[in-house]
Amino acid sequence: MIVRSLFIGLVTTSLLLALLALSRLLNSHEKEIVEISPVEIVTLESSPPPPELSEPEEPEDTPPPPAPKIEFPDMVDDFDAPEMAFSLTRIDLRTPIQSFNTSSAPAALPIVPKPSAPTKPTYEKPTIPKPVAKKSYYSSGELDGIPQTIRMGGFRWPSHATGTTGRIKLLLEINESGRVRVISVVSSTNSSLNTSAKRVAVGSRFTSPRKNGQKVKARFYKTYNLKKP
Repeated sequence: MIVRSLFIGLVTTSLLLALLALSRLLNSHEKEIVEISPVEIVTLESSPPPPELSEPEEPEDTPPPPAPKIEFPDMVDDFDAPEMAFSLTRIDLRTPIQSFNTSSAPAALPIVPKPSAPTKPTYEKPTIPKPVAKKSYYSSGELDGIPQTIRMGGFRWPSHATGTTGRIKLLLEINESGRVRVISVVSSTNSSLNTSAKRVAVGSRFTSPRKNGQKVKARFYKTYNLKKP
């Protein structure tokens, strides 16, 4: 199958080459045809010369016509102008000029004060209060206010206590946080209740004592009235 295809291709190629060679042989024997056509030659006549320009003739000097005369019969003949006399006076320009003198002295010029230099603004330093020496504690009269009781301490009636009531006065010290410390027992109507009164005081809490807005320690007296339940 492949050989057959190759054979057909070779035959086709050879035929095409033969046709190409034959067409070249035919074209080489054709004669060239040249057409010759006559050319008509036309000659032009020379153009005529341009006309000469003549200068314009200057007009002859002719005198101007006389001006018409105007006559005034009734105006000029009867008018007599009066004679006027003029006298010229001579002015002497060398007359001295009197100078202006005054006996008073000229006024003094006003004195303009010089602008003063701008003054710097003065600022007053704020007065800072000197710190007051802090005491170890303050009395109730020196405080901003008396500390208030926040919580009251509890107690139990002692079994060995005599009587049914007792009035105990204590000297207390309250620190900056409001805690209580008993300094001493000032007076007591029932000594068997002194310990119970101290327990009530130590178990209590107060507002922080203040002096000029600052927390301080304070000492003051506190009386407890105890009753048997």
